[in-house]
Amino acid sequence: MICAVEALRLGLKVLLIEKMERIGKKVLATGNGRCNLANRNFDMTHYHGSCLPAAEVVFEEYPPERIEDFWKGLGILYREEERGRCYPRSLQASSVINVLRRTLSYYEQEGSLKVLTDTVVTGIRLDKKQKLYEITCRTREGEQAKTLQFKSSQAALLTGGKASPRLGSAGEGLEMAGKLKLPVTDLRPGICRLLSPDPMTRRLSGLRFDTRACLLSGKERIAEARGELLFTDDGISGPCALDLSRQAGELLKEGKPAAIAADLAEEYPEGELFALMMERCELLKAVSLEEMLEGFLHKRIIPEVISQTGLDRKAAAGTMDKRKTGALCRVMKSFCVEISALDSFKDAQVTVGGVHQKALGQGLECAAYPGLYLGGELLDLDGDCGGYNLMFAAACGLSIASGAAAHQLDVEGGRG
Repeated sequence: MICAVEALRLGLKVLLIEKMERIGKKVLATGNGRCNLANRNFDMTHYHGSCLPAAEVVFEEYPPERIEDFWKGLGILYREEERGRCYPRSLQASSVINVLRRTLSYYEQEGSLKVLTDTVVTGIRLDKKQKLYEITCRTREGEQAKTLQFKSSQAALLTGGKASPRLGSAGEGLEMAGKLKLPVTDLRPGICRLLSPDPMTRRLSGLRFDTRACLLSGKERIAEARGELLFTDDGISGPCALDLSRQAGELLKEGKPAAIAADLAEEYPEGELFALMMERCELLKAVSLEEMLEGFLHKRIIPEVISQTGLDRKAAAGTMDKRKTGALCRVMKSFCVEISALDSFKDAQVTVGGVHQKALGQGLECAAYPGLYLGGELLDLDGDCGGYNLMFAAACGLSIASGAAAHQLDVEGGRG
């Protein structure tokens, strides 16, 4: 949609083909319905994949300030929240989608835009003699399926990857890229829940708390994140888990062990926590270890913490010596959940992997197919949780529109 709006502003005629019944459905689901458009803490370390060189070029052309100006031009102002996350000031994803739809509607009435919804692109090929792309689609008229074909000197594949297929992105663009013999990397879900074989997660299902969590592989600390952690029936979710899901996926792909270690006493350095626990055990020496921890930890997690120490939860707190107390503190500072798999594409927010950098020539134009542009989640480029993926999608849309407009001028100049 962003690419279409900018291309129309630059004087191009546009055919917008949308698989879903309405354009922009996926945007409505972003940021828990608030649409996390961008992040003030932008830098390239928040992006991953072979297409980093292309992303750097795109962000040089369209840095965060120009992306924000684009939204301002449509009436959307940023509202910055924690960790630099920017939302529309209304805190409604519907505001974003409405201004885009309204702008496109203006150009549709003017005659420079045609929108086809409920339409699936089934193929794209280049007629080298005519230097035109033949785009084949399947749509419905009433109960009847209908095949349509269009020709254009330029085309942009902005189909998304495989994440959240119910919102329209089921991997068709990647299949088309494969048919065009473009290199596509291995794919896996990204920004997703982490699954665990430990039945503990079911016992703790629904429990959530803020924490600093660390991704471990054996004793090696791989990455850290801070935020809410949520236990589910078969794993963990919440911003903390989502932030660590990419690195966890890398470990699992390599066959390495993975675990999330949550700090249940983040405000206490280890030494202070040890002293506090020794004091509590002395003060409450007549009660059980489990009862001693009540009021300090959530009641549901206490048995799980004690289980990881190997101590007897019914033992009197007064029997805790320095060794036992040290073991208890270590678990509270590093409460571990084994990770065995990533959640499926069904509920993932992004696709890790996509069309490789080798497929691209200048900017986002396909090296083997002049006038064919690739962008967004279709590429082997994914950003961290927090607005980075929508920033890249916006930058791609603006860059492709600019490139297409320049290409059209070259074509028309050649004809002249």
